[in-house]
Amino acid sequence: MSSLPQLVSATANPHKVAEIAAILAGVVELLPRPADVAEVVEDAGTLEGNARLKAAAICAATGMPAVSDDTGLFVDALDGEPGVETAYYAGPERHLCREQSEAAGGAVRCCRSSSQLPHDRDGRLARRP
Repeated sequence: MSSLPQLVSATANPHKVAEIAAILAGVVELLPRPADVAEVVEDAGTLEGNARLKAAAICAATGMPAVSDDTGLFVDALDGEPGVETAYYAGPERHLCREQSEAAGGAVRCCRSSSQLPHDRDGRLARRP
């Protein structure tokens, strides 16, 4: 058993878990998200708000502190869209982003990805001193 503090991952995405584990390596032990915890409706309207919702849900379900994130892709040629709605933006067809990029004048020239993490036991955004 590790002597490091433990955090429960609020994501089940293995790529995000690996990234978060790498960031926190040597600082905390990252525990997997329990499989029986339902997905959280991400309707806060901001990346930070969605991350808070997920962290609070995992804290409530496990009684342990959690780390969560939310990520969005902000494309300049699409006036910052899809942003916080990235996961839902394309809908079932999955071509909307490409179509809107083409309608905006061609290939996407500049975009940025933004993420929010980690959170404490009460779902508050934890900040380094």
